[in-house]
Amino acid sequence: MYLVLCGLGIALVIWALQLKRRGRSLPYPPTPPGHFLFGNLRDVTAPKQRYHYDELAKRHGEIFHLSALGEHIVVVNSEEAAYELFTRRSAIYSDRSQNPMTHFSSIFSAMMPYGERWRAYRRLFHQGLNPHTVASFQPVQSDRLSKYLQKLLVTPHDLAAHADRLVGSIVFKVVYGHDTPENITEDKTFLNAVKAIQNLANSILPGEWLVNSVPVLQFLPHWFPGCRFHSFARETKVLVNAMVEEPYEQAKQRPESVSIYQMLCNARETVGQTFAPQCPEVNLTCLLQTLTVISAFYLIMRQNPAVQDRAYREIGEVIGQYRLPEFSDRAALPYVEAVYREVMRWMPAVPYSVPHSTTQDDVYKGYLIPKGTLATHPTIATSRSMVNDESKFPNARKFMPERFLSPEGKFNGGDINNIIAFGFGRRICVGRYLADASVWHLIACVLAAFRIEPKTKSDEIEKLENLDEAFLHTFMAHSIPYECAITPRTPEIAEVIRKMNEDG
Repeated sequence: MYLVLCGLGIALVIWALQLKRRGRSLPYPPTPPGHFLFGNLRDVTAPKQRYHYDELAKRHGEIFHLSALGEHIVVVNSEEAAYELFTRRSAIYSDRSQNPMTHFSSIFSAMMPYGERWRAYRRLFHQGLNPHTVASFQPVQSDRLSKYLQKLLVTPHDLAAHADRLVGSIVFKVVYGHDTPENITEDKTFLNAVKAIQNLANSILPGEWLVNSVPVLQFLPHWFPGCRFHSFARETKVLVNAMVEEPYEQAKQRPESVSIYQMLCNARETVGQTFAPQCPEVNLTCLLQTLTVISAFYLIMRQNPAVQDRAYREIGEVIGQYRLPEFSDRAALPYVEAVYREVMRWMPAVPYSVPHSTTQDDVYKGYLIPKGTLATHPTIATSRSMVNDESKFPNARKFMPERFLSPEGKFNGGDINNIIAFGFGRRICVGRYLADASVWHLIACVLAAFRIEPKTKSDEIEKLENLDEAFLHTFMAHSIPYECAITPRTPEIAEVIRKMNEDG
């Protein structure tokens, strides 16, 4: 035990000396004061990072630098800086950091090191997830959504369970051709995927695990105090393998099904790469994040009845009140589109991007960004940065869909590649077209069919000073539990929903 502690002490001292000795001709970006040995570890591990990074961004500007136990982190707080670094300089900023707690996730293209293998996977994904291919899955999305709306009519109090069912049924049908059971909680494949993604998200946050900054700790025995990472890593590896292998094996038994898996199998010869069962998994991450967006949508809507009413009026004026919006109606519903974009801006599913890593030293506006730096861009109120830039979004924490409309009422928010929540550059979310279509269609149909209100006037949400406080400080922006009163707008639209499911 004594030798182990001495070894750790020596390692930390050497690490600190390396930091002190590292010569450089240019300064790092603005850096908050830190501990002489541990650097900015307290900043990196702050319990309420959204608010803490907010204050750091106000003090230090569009980018700032943190250093903790030899690890450099650059936090990007402006859309302009993010575009310059992650898009225009994407050849430098598209790598992923590899460390003890993320090595089991490197089979996923989202976490693969930047290189030829990653590029080969990306080519495959473009074959299976481009806008034209995604449009072919609209009948699946519409069918699952009609069942979801029917459940809202019958048991609106089971809102979260219905969302699980909707998203899970779309994900596994589209990706693998797999039909989930009526009760999604009985589907082990779905439950494994949710838990695996939660664990993976926790494993990649900077500062979450000391072993990522001091890799020598991985050689300590599992029973050593503070070594919970061993059991967490074992659990995550089992979950990841189950998430990847089980639906893959099921998909192999259904070669006739139309799914992204089958499309990628057919495309592998075109791109000249050997296909691996891990290919479709990245889509799970993007679509499972939609659960968070859906939850945020209902929470925001119950506090904004005027927004609901305006969207309902637009839908009635464009398509009438005797059918639900379809994908072909999207361009004719600018206010509904603006509501969707404002939800994505106001509370992105992932407050922090998966950190990019630099492949070489770089200089930005006179600041040195060293090779191997973790470059991340908070997309939420953590730093009041990109989506809360007051110069672009006045009164940024107020939910205002009209900020995406011109004075004439036309949508002016650009295409979905302008949605900050999907990321930047070569690491932009590969499943964004499918996620975008699924979330927009749900928002449009719910606004056309239902009124959303607080179930009671004295629940936990009503007691908060502002709605920001309803969201947890986690990798994915989960909210605290809440309830809604969801009622059909008219008897006629309720009958439309019932008839859709009878005909189906």
